[in-house]
Amino acid sequence: MKRPTAAGLARLLLIAALAGPPATAAHAASWQWSGLPDRERVTITLDRPGDVDVARTGRQTLSLTSRAVGAAPARMGGADPAGAALVGEVAPQPGGLRIDTRTPGFGYVVTRPAPDRVVVDIFRDPMGERWTASDGGQPPAQSGQSGQSGQSGQSPEQAGRATPPVPTPAPPAAPAGQPARTAQPATAATPAPPAPSPSTAPAPAQNGARQPRVVERALTDGSDTANGTGQTQAAPAGGVTGKLSTGPGTAPPAQVTGQIGATPPAQPQNDAAQTGGQPAAQAPEQPRSFFAVPYSIRARINSGGPAEWPEEAAASAQATPPAPVPSRGEAGPAATARQDEQPAAPQAVAQATAQTSQTGQTGQTGQANGQANGQPKGKEQTKDLAKDMAKDMGEARKSAAPRPEGPTPPPQPDGQPTPPVTGNATSPQAEAAGKAATNGTNATNATQVVYVDEKGNPVPAPPVPAELLEQAKTFMVNADYPKALELLETLKGLRDTPKDMYEEVLYLIGDVLYAQNKDNILPVFDKIITATSEAMNYNLKSHRVPQALLRLGLLNTRIGNSQEAEGYFNLLRRQYPHDENAALAMYYAGEEAYKRGDYQKAADKFQSIVQDFPESKYVREGSVSLARTLYKMGYYQQAASILDFVDKRWGRFYLEYPQLLTVAADVSDHLGKLDDARANYWLYYNLNPEADDIDTVLARQGDILAKQKQPEAARVLYEEAVRRFPDKDGGLISLMRLAEEGIHDTPSIAEMISVFQKPDNTRPVQAYTTIISGHPQSPLVPLARLKLTMWYLWNRQFPEALASAVEFAQAHPGSDMLPKVREIALQSFTQMVGESVADGNYGRILQLWEQYPLIQENEKDLSVDTHVAIALSYANTGQPQKALEMLDGFLKGPKDPKHGETVLALALKVYLETQNWQRIVDVMQGVSGWSLSDPVQKQADYALALSQENLGHPDLAVPLWQRLYDRKDLPQEQRAYVGYFLSRDAERKRELEKAYLLTRETLSDFLAVAQASPEKEDTPRIKESLLSLMDITEAAGRLRESLDWTDQYARYVPDSDPGYAAMRYRVARLQRKMGNVDAWKATLEDLARRDPQSLYGRMAASELRTTDVTKGLSGFTQGAQP
Repeated sequence: MKRPTAAGLARLLLIAALAGPPATAAHAASWQWSGLPDRERVTITLDRPGDVDVARTGRQTLSLTSRAVGAAPARMGGADPAGAALVGEVAPQPGGLRIDTRTPGFGYVVTRPAPDRVVVDIFRDPMGERWTASDGGQPPAQSGQSGQSGQSGQSPEQAGRATPPVPTPAPPAAPAGQPARTAQPATAATPAPPAPSPSTAPAPAQNGARQPRVVERALTDGSDTANGTGQTQAAPAGGVTGKLSTGPGTAPPAQVTGQIGATPPAQPQNDAAQTGGQPAAQAPEQPRSFFAVPYSIRARINSGGPAEWPEEAAASAQATPPAPVPSRGEAGPAATARQDEQPAAPQAVAQATAQTSQTGQTGQTGQANGQANGQPKGKEQTKDLAKDMAKDMGEARKSAAPRPEGPTPPPQPDGQPTPPVTGNATSPQAEAAGKAATNGTNATNATQVVYVDEKGNPVPAPPVPAELLEQAKTFMVNADYPKALELLETLKGLRDTPKDMYEEVLYLIGDVLYAQNKDNILPVFDKIITATSEAMNYNLKSHRVPQALLRLGLLNTRIGNSQEAEGYFNLLRRQYPHDENAALAMYYAGEEAYKRGDYQKAADKFQSIVQDFPESKYVREGSVSLARTLYKMGYYQQAASILDFVDKRWGRFYLEYPQLLTVAADVSDHLGKLDDARANYWLYYNLNPEADDIDTVLARQGDILAKQKQPEAARVLYEEAVRRFPDKDGGLISLMRLAEEGIHDTPSIAEMISVFQKPDNTRPVQAYTTIISGHPQSPLVPLARLKLTMWYLWNRQFPEALASAVEFAQAHPGSDMLPKVREIALQSFTQMVGESVADGNYGRILQLWEQYPLIQENEKDLSVDTHVAIALSYANTGQPQKALEMLDGFLKGPKDPKHGETVLALALKVYLETQNWQRIVDVMQGVSGWSLSDPVQKQADYALALSQENLGHPDLAVPLWQRLYDRKDLPQEQRAYVGYFLSRDAERKRELEKAYLLTRETLSDFLAVAQASPEKEDTPRIKESLLSLMDITEAAGRLRESLDWTDQYARYVPDSDPGYAAMRYRVARLQRKMGNVDAWKATLEDLARRDPQSLYGRMAASELRTTDVTKGLSGFTQGAQP
């Protein structure tokens, strides 16, 4: 076979092109627009699957090209985007479709949920304004398997966020004149951090100052999936460094120096060469911000180094480690190191040790017990104590609880006992005794003294108060509280105990009682109060009185006597304003208010420490607690200012109290300073990798990455938190984030709809169920239950949604999410009511209404439709009174355009059936200003006229009857009553002809209604009409007609009727007037015979006798004539 040449192939292709494509049906696309809470969506459905390309081809144009879109016009389905804010027009163009937008400031995301469907989500994005023609035709970047994300105006940094690495900022440079400060290295060696790309590198600092960085600890042992290097990130060799910053480029005030966070090691020489060997220029001075609330710092700030700080306020004056305190949710006051579990070192030695460990020097211990006993302590002994204290500090730090809400107040000065809240119930005297006993400082007597009685027999030596006191203190140090208390009680009973020692014994008794029962104060509360009060009242001028007042306040705080505690704290501050315990009392009062949720009062207490005790050792703790409280109150900028003050005055405080970093990170997060928040979280993670709250820190880091549009990096952290902490809050938060693919901590129904509309919408339900059923004590349960209730509502499972809402209200009655739950419950109930009304199932409506008190409690929030439906249900089930109660509020004030007339008609119907005439009059007066439709006006006139008649006001009813009588569309039943009342009025006015015509017409209508509906026959009105006709015709002399009406009347009066006799007597009277004497006589005789004892029977007999006498007298008179 001959192979075709190139020229032959060309001719073949030309022929095929001239011939044109084969005849096939033109493919047309259909599109649908929909508006979502944060974007607008265009869904394009092709007639057949095919490849699709979507790109931005103009400032306000997106182009979709595909072979699956033919030349036929696109079909629109669903809502018209005429009122859309972003999408303008969708129109065909050669080879595809064109989407015109109303603004160039937009971004878009393209997804392919099916081979024949394309979803384009368009959202507002100011970066879109930067689009130029040179960028045209660029398709959106791929965004994983689920779809594409498009933003033509994206910067290279934004475009590179598809799979971003977890950044590793550089360490912060130490300020000029300040020595570099480092933390202990986390690992032995760390590779150098990768150099940032030009598109992501931060702007250089002025004068060549290096940018601060925070080394981020590697989370997994596997490969680095974020940056794709396949290498494991490790902590830097130089130690964990960082800074609690307030944002890039923020210059601190000139008069304040220092930083929170350790500084890196000394800079290499090449750094100095780059800067020319000159120190960085000082940042320009900026004025301090003005606070919207009265929380400004007035404390004196030392601008020098640690050597120039006051001893009691220096950052390194205390070596007490942070205490174990409640976890970070809503914890209370901080506590000191867990001295309850181990003996505490003497205060003076601890202070000396702290100074030695902080400054690197070994000095004199001042008031140490060794000097007090004449035994000076050498350098080696001090070093040993420093080692022991450092070990104790390490153990205390290991036992610290996660994320305490407040820092630890330092120990008491001047030999005072540690406050009760710290758990150390021993006094410095007891510690000194224990120390002296340990060091063997008690000397033995050179001469032995033997005590004998009067007979010379040896007897035990009398007790020596000093020796008993030392023994009691030794027992206290060894936590042998029963023996210590026994000795102290013995000392209290001795007569020769010196006064100063007796005072000490009284205070020590209170110390022992507290230490012995610190875990259960309530049973011995009165004993401790009595012992402390006795000691205080023994010498009101003692230097121990402030400490006693503090203890009394703390004891009352422990058992919930807030007002009593407040009284003791105020007394302490008023009587001893310059005592350190006054500041400490303000601190504990603030912590107590914080635990109760009284944040305003807590802020006032902490602010008082900062302003009124600026040189107190508790200013540092008070400042941090003030920042934490302001954060809770929503004053994030003020909280940031307080943290900045702490940063500059106590730059190394975060090493003693790492939770300060999480407070700063939370504040920065709320202020939108995500880089600062992330840096502080990472620094905390590196300093405390095994902290109890590290699970929450991981989840919050993932949240920050999600907010920074780094979903892949956030997902890595979430998955790590779920893997490591599946049963802790951080893991559960991450589980929810992964299921929802976003952060939804304050969800609304509209917001969650976009989550539930995703293809795999069962994952959120599984996460919610796991949290609710598997971790019922978790603080995340209310949020999970709220979202599950929303899912039921969205999935149209209204009974389940209503039941879940009721369960939430019962389980979490004080939750701030309860209003949203009530909203869901009302929506579910409204939907079920609508379905029941359509089915005519009024019984189900009442069942739901009476089954859920939650709905009844929020009746005022129900729609008018629902109210009317409930009222109709009551009316249709024979409960008209409850129906009226439901409708009462709608008949007052202006007319409701949709339901006003419906409610009025229903009310009139119920009131007519119950014959509540006065209520009808009241209702009509209330709606007198309403403009009613013709049918409702007719019903209202009829009801009001009938009410006036029954209330004895016929003159007010006649105009209404006449207006109704003139209508031609009045139902026959109502016309019968209208004519009846008009005929009565004419008869009263002696207008006999009008009365006669109206009555005949009325009688005819009543008889017709009775014939059509026997159950509606109104016999009394028929009888009254016949009687009226009898009276009118008799009065007009039309006796025969009157007798005929009487015969008709007799059909409704049987023999047993009480009115039968009266009717027969009237017939006899008409017969006599007509001259039919025989008929008259027969009627009377029959009446007298039937009921001789009745009134009409006696009248008939009397009339017959009178007639007989008259006849006899007439015959006698005729016979006597001549």
